[in-house]
Amino acid sequence: FAHAITTDAWRNSLDHYQEFVIIVALDLKIEADNFVYLRDRLAEIPEIKVMPAESGFLAWIDVRRLFADEAELKRFFTACDLSCAVGSYFVADGEGFVRLNIGMPRPLLKEALDRILAIYATWHQQEAPVPK
Repeated sequence: FAHAITTDAWRNSLDHYQEFVIIVALDLKIEADNFVYLRDRLAEIPEIKVMPAESGFLAWIDVRRLFADEAELKRFFTACDLSCAVGSYFVADGEGFVRLNIGMPRPLLKEALDRILAIYATWHQQEAPVPK
C-alpha cells in the first residue's frame, strides 16, 4: 500500500505524497489522543489496567482482576452491546486480556466507554459480596 502511494507520488506529483503524509500524521495524532482518552476514562475501573500502547488503534487491556474467565468477559461486553477480541485469540497466555479497537471518531469512542462504565457500575454491584 505505502509502496504504491510513494511510487505514484514520485511519478505523478509530490503534492499527493505530501497530502498523504499529512493525513497519516493527523490519523496518528487522533489515535494517540484516543488512547489517552481511553486510558483516562478506564482509570475509573480500578480492577483493570490499560497497557502501554504498542499499536496506533488497538488497545491491550488487562482485565484479570475484574473477570473470572473469558466467558464472563464476553458476557460483560455483550451486556455493553460491544464486541471485543479476547486476549487468548492473539497469544497463548492472553487469557484475562482484551483488545479494543480505538481507531474511531471520538464521539463513537465516548459512547463505547460510556456503555462500559455504565455496565461496570451495575456489574460490580452484582458481583460484590453482600454485607452482613
